[in-house]
Amino acid sequence: MSMRRIDRILRLIKCLLSGQCWSLKSLCGELEVSRRTIFRDLAVLRQAGLTYYVDRERNGLVIERIPKVRNFNLNIQEAMALLLILRANGLTKIIPYGAAAQSAARKLESSLPEPLALQCKKLLQNTELNFGPMSDVESISGLLARLLGVAAERRKVEVTYEASSGIDEITTALHIYKLVFMRRSWYAIGYSELHQTTRTIKVERILDVVVLDGSFVADPQFTLDRYLGSAWQMLRGDQQHHVVIYFAPWAADEIDAVAWHPTQQTRPQNNGAITLEVDVDGLDEIVWWVLGFGNGARVLEPPELREMIKEHIRAMRTMYS
Repeated sequence: MSMRRIDRILRLIKCLLSGQCWSLKSLCGELEVSRRTIFRDLAVLRQAGLTYYVDRERNGLVIERIPKVRNFNLNIQEAMALLLILRANGLTKIIPYGAAAQSAARKLESSLPEPLALQCKKLLQNTELNFGPMSDVESISGLLARLLGVAAERRKVEVTYEASSGIDEITTALHIYKLVFMRRSWYAIGYSELHQTTRTIKVERILDVVVLDGSFVADPQFTLDRYLGSAWQMLRGDQQHHVVIYFAPWAADEIDAVAWHPTQQTRPQNNGAITLEVDVDGLDEIVWWVLGFGNGARVLEPPELREMIKEHIRAMRTMYS
């Protein structure tokens, strides 16, 4: 089966599961195919166990039966972990199937043996996961599902995306190695034929995707850890810097309690303050993080980072004067 057809069938499934009643005519228009093609694709769904019927009152197709995952035994820790993640506040804004995750949580709870279900309910009633502000994945859920499909099949795609400047548009053939959720958004990481190197593209900036003929062979040396190196978060610079930052007592507890970076070392000071030392590739990301602590953070090393902080302070002073 071609990737183009797989992509179309995934879109067909999404339409039928949306809750909207789709007529054959509306499906043909949505998927831009003939009635004959729609019938062939529906036959594939029926063979896979996903059946449908015609609702004559609403004049459209309705999913009749969705294949179920077989039950499996869970202990209390496994059930708790799954329920805590599936019920997390904001999960629907992170993954493309967030609504399905909420539905899965309800089904999981109802299928647990009563003693286990009651224990989980008691433990979870005062527990909450909140991921904080982040991009809303709903607007790109279809695009994400499509990119996941081509990445799994190792198919080349031509992507047109908005440059970070917000002015230019860039088109390149891309070999997608990874789809990663970081810093509140989804990113596609892969080899760009235009740039002849591995690039990171924010999925929300992608304007168009065309599946190309031919596949690619992933770089066997590529790993996410190797690609990111010792970046503060995800923007890796060309040079590694040893960074030392002094944090005032009011910020010391937060600094000491969080694993900010794999290389970090903290040193308590006599006055309740703390110094943080890290080795990072590039300074562009960490400068914004330091500024977020205001006068509670003072960069001691390196001089380049101190100058970057000073430049921002001067610019802010001018802006507010």
